[in-house]
This record gives sequence, C-alpha cells and structure tokens, in this order.
Amino acid sequence: VNTLQQRLNAAAAMDKKYVSQLQQARENAGQLEHDVAAGQRRLQLAASCHSASTARAVGVADAAGPRLTDAAQRYYFTLRERIATARIQIAGLQDYIRQQCQP
Repeated sequence: VNTLQQRLNAAAAMDKKYVSQLQQARENAGQLEHDVAAGQRRLQLAASCHSASTARAVGVADAAGPRLTDAAQRYYFTLRERIATARIQIAGLQDYIRQQCQP
C-alpha cells in the first residue's frame, strides 16, 4: 500500500509540474502576441521581394518591407502556442512512462 501511495504522490507531483509548465507556455505566448501588437517586439521573417527593376515596373518601388498578413500573424501565434503545448505534453508523457510504467 505504501508503494502505491508513493506512486500516486509522484504522479500528482508530475501532473502539477507539467500543468504549471503548460500555463507558463500559454502566458508566454500571450505576452509575445501582446508585445508584437503593442509594437514592443517585432516578428522577423525571411521573405523575398521582387527585384528592383520588377518592383519599378509594377509600381511598388516605395512599398514597405514584407510583413505577414493579419491572419498569418494570428496563425503564427496559435502555432507557437500549440508547439509549446505539444512539447510539454510529450515530455510529461515520457516522464510518466519512465517513472510509473517501467520497473
């Protein structure tokens, strides 16, 4: 009975640890999104633009630098949060298997 209680306590401690990490990841993602929206941080992306001769031909020589559309930016933040969530969930499951399922 003592071993069972120890295993239950260890599982509860792991659960608390990973739930806390998930909450922190959500908060970090939300803060990043807020900072970008407020102009405190910027997203950097790799993009290619038309060459200078092509740009002049289509009338965008003075266009602003490349940026994500609003929808793409929202998807970016959603994906970042989901990747962090998946990474933490996988780590938690692996930890659970190592501690609870293997002798």
